[in-house]
Amino acid sequence: MNKVNQIQRVAPIEKKVRVKSTSEAAFKAFTEEIASWWPLDRHSLDSENVDSLVFEAELGGAIYQTMKDGTTIPWAKVQKFTPPDGFVLDWHIGVEPENASRVEVTFSDAGDGMTEVTLLHSDFENSSPEDPEAYKGHYANGWVTVFEDCFAGHFK
Repeated sequence: MNKVNQIQRVAPIEKKVRVKSTSEAAFKAFTEEIASWWPLDRHSLDSENVDSLVFEAELGGAIYQTMKDGTTIPWAKVQKFTPPDGFVLDWHIGVEPENASRVEVTFSDAGDGMTEVTLLHSDFENSSPEDPEAYKGHYANGWVTVFEDCFAGHFK
């Protein structure tokens, strides 16, 4: 039994928003247009020196921030990529890739020109086995700003 299996698992974070968009356009906004809505000034590493955010929209691609000096800081690896239905990421911003948590984002037609976008962030025990609840708490607040405010606000 590995260390993660010995730790009490915590419930995932689940966030849902409805946006006035097709699933295809919402998927493209989240992936290819991420730099236009992600609040790098508040949600990045070294926000004073960050320049942009890149989402390599393909299986095996990466999400990384680029710095003003041209260096990059990896955030995630794309484990599943099925446009326009969704994607799954190994999310490892600030931790080693082998300690990644999991972020899954799905897009579904909600009718009347709306798309429901669901974000599920789980496996916090892998990133912070000592205190997964505290690690989860950091993201619970962060996803409100990033996903509910900034991503959903991109469509208004």
